[in-house]
Amino acid sequence: MIYIESLHNVRIKKLVHWLNKPALRKRDQIFLVEGEREITRAIQSGYNLKDLFISKESELINVFPVKNPIICSKEVFAKLVIRRGTVKSLAVFLRPKNGLADLKLSKNPFLLIIDGIEKPGNIGALMRTANAAAVDAVVFSSLKCDPLSSHSIRNSLGGIFNTPWFESNSFDVQKFLINNNLKCYLMDPNGKDLSLDTDLGVPCAIVLGSEDKGLGESWGNNNFQKLKIPMNGIVDSLNVSVAGAVMLYEVLRQRRLKKVG
Repeated sequence: MIYIESLHNVRIKKLVHWLNKPALRKRDQIFLVEGEREITRAIQSGYNLKDLFISKESELINVFPVKNPIICSKEVFAKLVIRRGTVKSLAVFLRPKNGLADLKLSKNPFLLIIDGIEKPGNIGALMRTANAAAVDAVVFSSLKCDPLSSHSIRNSLGGIFNTPWFESNSFDVQKFLINNNLKCYLMDPNGKDLSLDTDLGVPCAIVLGSEDKGLGESWGNNNFQKLKIPMNGIVDSLNVSVAGAVMLYEVLRQRRLKKVG
């Protein structure tokens, strides 16, 4: 067991840099997880734990299956986490390398494509819903944020660890969808209204874009169908995580009906 009470400790300095700079986390192929629930779910889902830091105040020392946890003074630990005062544990995990070449499709695949989104909180909320709706896989396409940021992980309630996800760029994602004959539905305010006639029970992908700019122009250059959720008020769209939830559960509903039928 290691005990740290100095903010000048080399390990602590590195952690603070990782916390504040997503590019460094990606360069060093790690990500950080705060909180007992999220850490436990990451471990249960097979993610590789590198280091575990626990606040001196905590009684969690025997909760995690780790031989040498690093115990930090209250002052030091407060510098390492975003949710100060509410969490007592922080873990460093090795970042998996999940490319499209690793994505194996089922006979009737159901994918969620998240393209160009810039807010990690929305990524987390979408991953939480994707996990609940039993999406086969999520593809992060040309994201403008780190999908494994603390905000994303927290908003997903750890669901991001239990749903297969893959990273790529918009061009390669579009090529993958076309080559695998997936029916693609682009969520677009100018698209056709979602209706009961829309068949989401076939091999398909729901594609969500940035709340600010929507999907990039390249998506419109393909023979993909544009859909929108009917709006009955003065607003023309929902929050992207809410829109995603509506669509994913409609896919789930239709697929369950087909199984019953």
